[in-house]
Amino acid sequence: MRRDLKKQKGFSLVEIIVVLVLTGILAVMAGRMVAPSIKGYLFARDNAATAQKSQLALTRLVKELAGLSSVSSASATAITFSSYKDESSGKQHTIALSGTTVTLDGDILVDRVDNFTLAYYDTYDGAQHTSWSDSRRIIQITLRLQGADNIVSKFTTRIVPRNI
Repeated sequence: MRRDLKKQKGFSLVEIIVVLVLTGILAVMAGRMVAPSIKGYLFARDNAATAQKSQLALTRLVKELAGLSSVSSASATAITFSSYKDESSGKQHTIALSGTTVTLDGDILVDRVDNFTLAYYDTYDGAQHTSWSDSRRIIQITLRLQGADNIVSKFTTRIVPRNI
């Protein structure tokens, strides 16, 4: 029996190889277009987490420092103070830079800190000081955190303690 080649159905080996090569080329091109989008998304997500972490830390520091009643010691990277809530017990609170973390009473408040500085002012537009005195009325906190791809983000706020 003789077979009729025109009636056979299917693909030849050459056709299958050409389709696989073209599919591979298209997959590589699609991957090169999608990869930057994914990297951008991950970068934005990580930096948003850094911003949120710093905002939480600054909010806590503002809350603590807004209620201070007296300052025992203060420098550019640490402050020890008593709060109006703890005046009867005499409890002291300390905010300090310790390595790459900012601590509040020894507990880690925020990590991956690139720089943490405290500045003290007599008036809003006055000169910046690195130490506390009884004439100081404003505290400025500058917090720099390391985010995605080692990008450093800077956050600054000022506090006017209500009890001094």
